[in-house]
Amino acid sequence: MIPEVYRKWILPFLFVTHVAGIIGLVLMPQWFKMLTPINLFVCSGLVIVGLDRPSNRLIFSLLLIAVFGWCIEVVGVKTEWIFGRYSYGEGLGWKFLDVPLIIGVNWAVLSYSVVQIAVSIYKGSSKFMIAAISASLLVLLDLAIEWPAPLLDFWSFGQSYAPLHNFIGWWIVGFVLVYLFVSYLNEKKNQIAIWYYIIQMIFFITYGLVNSFVLS
Repeated sequence: MIPEVYRKWILPFLFVTHVAGIIGLVLMPQWFKMLTPINLFVCSGLVIVGLDRPSNRLIFSLLLIAVFGWCIEVVGVKTEWIFGRYSYGEGLGWKFLDVPLIIGVNWAVLSYSVVQIAVSIYKGSSKFMIAAISASLLVLLDLAIEWPAPLLDFWSFGQSYAPLHNFIGWWIVGFVLVYLFVSYLNEKKNQIAIWYYIIQMIFFITYGLVNSFVLS
């Protein structure tokens, strides 16, 4: 794992890269859009390695969530049952079966992050409540992402806005993933994971506002 002397720089790095991302996407959108999957992968990795000695159970759980999350997206794209009718663009990098590989990583790290927040909000030990809060936080972030997603060529729906079907699907999938793995995702408190969720939320809301009211 990263030595303590370097670990303290992870959070500032996350802030700087996301601020630079907003500026770059405004000034040089085509070039910075190409960097999006790399940035997601690096930042996701830093969230995990920033934890002091993560257990093998945590790492294995994250891998399972990544695989399961990606498979769910494949089913969603192919059948339209889970999230509605949508398709992925080129903004998230390499795709297999029409789903970007980074999507699995994103499901894993965001699930981990919202559990860290949910446990801070709800001090009890009920898996159901933690999973419900976590799933709601995932949907809240999805609401922020859906706004600029087509502009970033992440994904698009068969209509101009994401349907209610999509948010219900996010909540159910998020609830199941967290409920199955919550005891492993909550082994240690990870402040970086909490801040990663907040930074992501700020990033997508800010970028959406800039495009709507400054660049339009």
